[in-house]
Amino acid sequence: MRRLWHILSGNSLRFERSLASTVRATRVPAKFCDDHDAPDKARQVRAVLAALEADDRLAAARAFKAIPFGGNGTFADWWPPAAHERETEEYAGEVFVALTVHWYELASELLAPRP
Repeated sequence: MRRLWHILSGNSLRFERSLASTVRATRVPAKFCDDHDAPDKARQVRAVLAALEADDRLAAARAFKAIPFGGNGTFADWWPPAAHERETEEYAGEVFVALTVHWYELASELLAPRP
C-alpha cells in the first residue's frame, strides 16, 4: 500500500532513469568522507542515500536540502587530508570537489520539485 501511495503521490523514484546513477554517485562521497576522516559529512550523505534506497523522494529531497552547499563552513568547504600512501592533499582535495560536483548535479536534477 505504501508503494502505491508513493507512486500516486509523485513521491516515488523508481521510474526515474537517473535513480541508479544518483544512488551510485551518492555512495561514493559517503565512502570518501569516511576514508578521509569526515564522519559528519558521511552521515549527511548517507541520510540522502538511505532515502533514495527507500524510494522516498520527499525524505531524500529534505536530507539533500539540509546539506549546506556553497560558501564558508559548508559541505564543500573542506580540504581533506591525504588518506592513502600515494595520495597528496592536493589530489584528495580535487577528487573531493569532483565527487561533490558530480553528486550535487545528479541529486539536484533528480530531487528538484516537479511542476
